[in-house]
Amino acid sequence: MWERHSAIFLFVFRLESAPMHRLYDKADELSREIIGAAIEVHRHKGPGLIESIYERCMRRELELRSIPATTQKIGPRRIQRPCFEEPLRFDIPIDDCLPVEVKAV
Repeated sequence: MWERHSAIFLFVFRLESAPMHRLYDKADELSREIIGAAIEVHRHKGPGLIESIYERCMRRELELRSIPATTQKIGPRRIQRPCFEEPLRFDIPIDDCLPVEVKAV
């Protein structure tokens, strides 16, 4: 029997209006705190839940840590070079520089 696990995937996107280096520094600092929050959520909830529950718990944990996060947000269609037909949707955009994608696998 396969055991269900959850995972948090982080990636940084470049905002056209902001300098790249400022976002990298900010995202690096935030990513450490976010990974800690994800570990805490998984430690308390364990494996086997659906993504929406992990997402809600993650948002709550970020709120407790005073990390500015919003609910699902549509991002830019263009990230550096590629152009996408559909707008990008991020599960938990954090401070307009670090989108968090929550996955239960």
